[in-house]
Amino acid sequence: MEKVFLLGVGAQKSGTTWLHSYLSGHPQANMGAAKEYHVFDALHVADEGIRRKFLQRRINQLLQGVERLKPIDRLVAGFLGDTQRYYDYFTALLEQDAINVTGDITPSYSALPVSALIEIRDEFARRGIRVRVILLMRDPVERCISAVQHVLRQPGESYTGRCHFGGDGETVLRELYASPAFVMRGRYDQTLERLEQVFDPEDIGLFFYETLFKEATTKQVCNFLGLSLMPAKYELRVNASSNEITVGQALRSEVQRFYRPVYERFAAQVEGLWQGCPAPSEQVERQ
Repeated sequence: MEKVFLLGVGAQKSGTTWLHSYLSGHPQANMGAAKEYHVFDALHVADEGIRRKFLQRRINQLLQGVERLKPIDRLVAGFLGDTQRYYDYFTALLEQDAINVTGDITPSYSALPVSALIEIRDEFARRGIRVRVILLMRDPVERCISAVQHVLRQPGESYTGRCHFGGDGETVLRELYASPAFVMRGRYDQTLERLEQVFDPEDIGLFFYETLFKEATTKQVCNFLGLSLMPAKYELRVNASSNEITVGQALRSEVQRFYRPVYERFAAQVEGLWQGCPAPSEQVERQ
């Protein structure tokens, strides 16, 4: 039985929490103590929001006394201090009877540099474990809107480094869609480019939010990870954002233009799924 570590690299607001929930209930998988461990983004991604929330905050907690940490924070603090503990932790999960899949689905791993991806691949390979990557994607405009809805509900500082609680949806979307925090999570083409420098094509799984909640896609995910098919609750939308924002066509078109490289990169796979995809004639013109 092949042992597989699933590296989930996003995208945020694209169904990663649903995927984690499904895998957590699978008898052949053990996803450990959390969905998002935020180890390698805290160590390798030069983003102020990530560093402050997932690195500096834990350092401050440790300074106040390790006994005051929640078990998951204590566990991750150990991973940050010595990443070998991270690899050993997931290796131990895979040593359990009938378990052949474990993983870490942290959407901001979408911004990991090639050097971090190589480390993850090689450290698990030394332990006889195959790393398989899943990149879940969603229409960039819809993903941005859903992400804005998320930050509008945060009463404190969000991962963008600011508080947007109770703001006007269109105003916040206009402010954020081209911000570093949104770009690192929404330029799937750039994420895939880095993945392809490190992993073999058969170890990269590309899936789409728009077709995720169907048995055919669940079967593809299970086949990709080497799992038997388990029935899924497709009516369940974990962490789903309610449609509270009305976005005018002018702003939608503006966001589409900004993310045009993403639409062009995945046009063949998402034709009819993403509204911003260029028409076939436009694709031919640009070739």
